[in-house]
Amino acid sequence: IGGIGLLINTNRQKAWKSASGGGGAKVLGDFDVNKVAGLRIQTKDGEINVIRKGAEWTVKERGGYPAKFSTVADFVRKVAELKVVQSEQIGESQFARMEVNTPKAEKGPGVLVEMIGEDGKPLKSLLLGKQQMKKSEQNSPMGGGSDFAVGRWVLNTGDKQNILLVSETFSDATTDGKDWLDKGFVEVQKLKSIEVMAPEKTNSWKVIRDKEDGTWQLQDVKKTENIDTNKVSSVGNPLGSPSFQDVVTGKKPEELGLDKPTGVKLATFDGFNYDVKIGNKTEGDDYYFQVTVAGNPVK
Repeated sequence: IGGIGLLINTNRQKAWKSASGGGGAKVLGDFDVNKVAGLRIQTKDGEINVIRKGAEWTVKERGGYPAKFSTVADFVRKVAELKVVQSEQIGESQFARMEVNTPKAEKGPGVLVEMIGEDGKPLKSLLLGKQQMKKSEQNSPMGGGSDFAVGRWVLNTGDKQNILLVSETFSDATTDGKDWLDKGFVEVQKLKSIEVMAPEKTNSWKVIRDKEDGTWQLQDVKKTENIDTNKVSSVGNPLGSPSFQDVVTGKKPEELGLDKPTGVKLATFDGFNYDVKIGNKTEGDDYYFQVTVAGNPVK
């Protein structure tokens, strides 16, 4: 019995043994972040690919729509500069418990982060595992202190002997495409006219003004109709600084209500024209939306 106990204890020590040193070293070593041409994140539920095309970063799963450069750059830099807080030797028998198995594994799947080179192959890759939790010293209104993440265990795929604790939680390592999109959008300035073309013609209308600070004038008013001046003056600039939730791909116009949309035409004093289509309303009170821009700016 004593011999069996000694053998089990020895095997446990081999599978989980504290390693000396390692604190402060870079998790992925030194590599040139300027050679990174793509970022791939995989989880058990899906993946996201953010790819550099020329000088622009794009989101593959959103039809190549531009990604927000600062979001991508900050994430790549964070991974490249990631430093070890604690290092432990680990055996594969412990991978599931520490959640550093491959994303498709049945037990303990991790989050795979890959830095992709120009040739489409990974330069460096990292498995994000179990979060390191700490109990709050302050009691919550529901009673007792709540746990919160202060770090995360990670595995450099080039060194599967050691699991590393880092101070980053990587809450931004998401595969949801909308989190990577550049939400900057059209900014209509110096608005001259607004024309709304509703599916029902009786709901269509147009307002114009003769100068930038001028008063909006409703067009085609019948003699028998009275104008609500408060509503006309409150039209403002509907696309002065818009944003959006997400980019839709792989859908037909009739699925989104864009085959028979509400149309909006905006014209500006400096020669730009915005042609807008507004489709169906979603369950989250958003609308499917398309816009094209053309112009003949004053030289």
